[in-house]
Amino acid sequence: MRDAPSRPSALVSSSWRSASGYYVIGSLGAELFVTRVSLIGVVAGTVLYVFGWNHLRLVAFPLAFLVFMIPLPAIVFDRATVSLQLVASRMGEDLLRAANVPVCAMETFLRCRRSHWKSTTRAAGFDR
Repeated sequence: MRDAPSRPSALVSSSWRSASGYYVIGSLGAELFVTRVSLIGVVAGTVLYVFGWNHLRLVAFPLAFLVFMIPLPAIVFDRATVSLQLVASRMGEDLLRAANVPVCAMETFLRCRRSHWKSTTRAAGFDR
């Protein structure tokens, strides 16, 4: 990066301002996903504004890789986990029935004679 010529670009101030605006709006609205995504835009805009296109090209992959570090919004995460909970509950019911254990299944809740299990987002175990 030291060898790359530094030519600041003034044309990108609008993109930097819009990313900064999204960051402020996300911070005020307590929307973490928007804030985190806009932070990557702010960093890219700052690199472009201060150092120019050559330096942005050099840090493009690390900046793009930062997208994978942003957690999914809760609505996407919940939609995925509910379907996985149903699959896990169904598989548990099938395994218990294959082992000749009487089981009563209702969505993500399995009940046997002495214990019952519930498929949750965390490994909660079983209750007696």
